[in-house]
Formats: sequence, structure tokens, C-alpha cells
Amino acid sequence: MPGLTIASGRTLRGELQSRTAESPDRIWLIYEAIDGSVSVLTYARFLDRVYRATHVLETLGVQPGERILLHSGQCPEFMYLWFGAACLGAVIVPTNVLSSAAGLGRSAGGREVRPATVRAAC
Repeated sequence: MPGLTIASGRTLRGELQSRTAESPDRIWLIYEAIDGSVSVLTYARFLDRVYRATHVLETLGVQPGERILLHSGQCPEFMYLWFGAACLGAVIVPTNVLSSAAGLGRSAGGREVRPATVRAAC
């Protein structure tokens, strides 16, 4: 897609696919949840989750160039939606569940955004 590339004509989706093909079982992320449980994501598992998030966003009608208000804590789901939006050419406007009402207003203020997700805790 024109306008959706990074350096040297590469796309985020292409880079993720390439690295996953090279090392699908390589660890991409280790996440410790607030309850102490630990999740380990390989490149292959992460890419699968990104594809799922991309599909959900497409189903919701998200278009390239659209801004998505992503209200979330720091968790893997945030990453899935961030990369999923990037794969569509959409842009996230991140906010944190710990933000005050005034802080949320400053983050989204003056921008046309579509709400994507609200998650109380990760």
C-alpha cells in the first residue's frame, strides 16, 4: 500500500512476517501479569495474535489512516492491537487506564478517533 511503508520500502507487516519465518519459535515477549502469571510469546504466536487483532479491526470497519483510541493497561493485548492497527495502516492514540479524565481529554482532544478497546486491568 502506498504511504504505509518504512525505510527501504518495507512494511511493519512484512518485517514481522519475515522475522517470524526466520525464527518462528524465537521468544518475542515475556509478560508477567499483575497476578504473577507469566506468558511467553514466540514470534509465531505473536504474529497469530496480531492477525486476529487485524481481522477484528477490519470487521469493525477500521480504515487506513484512521485514528483508534486504544485505552488499555500495559499488556500483550495492547501490542496485538497496536501492531494490528499498523498492519491496516491505521494509527493508535494510546491512553492508559491510570489516566485521569483530564489526561484522557488531552490525549483524544481535537482528534477524530474511533474507540477500540477498554480494559480495566491487565
